[in-house]
Amino acid sequence: MGIAMNLEENVNLISDTLTANGIKLWEGAELLLARLSERLLAANELVNLTSIDTPEGVALMHFADSLTLLPYLNPGETLLDVGSGAGFPALPVAIAMPEVRVTALDATQKKVTFAADAAHELGLRNFSALCGRAEDLGAGPPYRERYDVVTARAVGRLNVLCELCLPFVRVGGRFIAMKSISAAEEIEQARHALTETGGEIAENITLTLRGGEEDLTRVLIIIQKVAPTPKIYPRRYSQITKNPL
Repeated sequence: MGIAMNLEENVNLISDTLTANGIKLWEGAELLLARLSERLLAANELVNLTSIDTPEGVALMHFADSLTLLPYLNPGETLLDVGSGAGFPALPVAIAMPEVRVTALDATQKKVTFAADAAHELGLRNFSALCGRAEDLGAGPPYRERYDVVTARAVGRLNVLCELCLPFVRVGGRFIAMKSISAAEEIEQARHALTETGGEIAENITLTLRGGEEDLTRVLIIIQKVAPTPKIYPRRYSQITKNPL
């Protein structure tokens, strides 16, 4: 179909894609998603924001994939999306759940600017965007152990993500790692990192994403924050990657 798809066609495409994946949104949400899709694809022609460059790809890989989070979020919660890029899953979640306060964090200014501007244009009052590195912002106030939920989608291996993400989670909250492959090996490798950073595996959920040429496997690893993260974490990124927990 290509980028020339009109807004009504895009709304129908998004609605069909979400329905195929059992995702139901409030009336009018698909229109906001379609406007976001248009804005993303147009901006992507000028500034490299995403490798996904068709309405069909955005509907499946950015929207349906992001919204697999919905059953695991509660009204009134605060959510931080680490390594959000141009705002995924942060922007679709903010659209789908206006009662969740969503913050997108990324180290690339052009992507943060896009997400913030898109949210403003769409009238999202529950969205904010931060430019910075997780290992810096997670080290102390005002962001450390502040959020009910932290997410990270296709950012890194789980042992690294535990050190980068769990410092942001309040005790009693949770970290949801969004993976595209079977996570059993990563979970096993992350046992020490989980213990060190105050996390504990609560659920490991395998999902099937439908709507493309073939079904795609997705995994949500839900980690409960059961103890405060020691102040020595997170370390500098060079240390995290050179000597992961």
